[in-house]
Parts: sequence; structure tokens; C-alpha cells
Amino acid sequence: MLAGVDRFWDAYARQDLAALERLYAEEAVQIGAQRLEGREAILRYLRGYYKGLQIQGWSHTQNSVRLSGNLALVSYWGEETGLADGDAYRVAGWVSEVWIRRDGAWLNLQSHFGANQAPAPEESPP
Repeated sequence: MLAGVDRFWDAYARQDLAALERLYAEEAVQIGAQRLEGREAILRYLRGYYKGLQIQGWSHTQNSVRLSGNLALVSYWGEETGLADGDAYRVAGWVSEVWIRRDGAWLNLQSHFGANQAPAPEESPP
């Protein structure tokens, strides 16, 4: 399951929209600075978001996975670094995702990004 999450974030960092399209469920929802409903809306947003952005690295720590049938709830501390219009940036915060298994493949059904909360906590939440 976590390997699928890593494939998703590798595609995100490479700005590979074709790979992301295969990893999002059609009815996916993304909640962050705004709420986006549907794979096409998310991909349309990312096309604009990627302009001037160079993602140099990402990491996930304090991973938690809860499985229930064909659903998985994944949460982790996520960090991303890179350049935005030539200026260095770092964002970090808690991320929660719901994944659904369809036809043997895990698809991202919902992502919720917490506010930029850097630096990372030292312990897992209770």
C-alpha cells in the first residue's frame, strides 16, 4: 500500500500528469488551500500549480496505514522542498489520504493537506 503512495508522490514530484491521472480515482477529492472535486479538476489545478515550480525532494515520516476492505486511510508527516519562481521553499505538515483498491490497483480517492506546520514533530501523535 505505501509503495503505491510513494509512486503517487514520485509522479507528483516529476510533474508527470499522465501517471497521476492513472493514480487518481475519477471521483477523487483534494482538500488543501481549496477543495477540488474530481480527477479532471485536480489535474487542471496541478497544470497551473506546476508553473515556475521545481520540486527537488519530498519525504514522508510517521506513516500510519489503516486498512478496511478495499479502503485504506493513510496519514503521515509530509515535507517538500524545491524552487518556486527561483526562490527556495519548504512546506511541511500532516497529510491524510483515503485510497481505494479497484481492479487490483490502489487509487487516491481523497487527500487532505494540513497547513504548513514546519518543523516536524519528534513523536507520533497519541
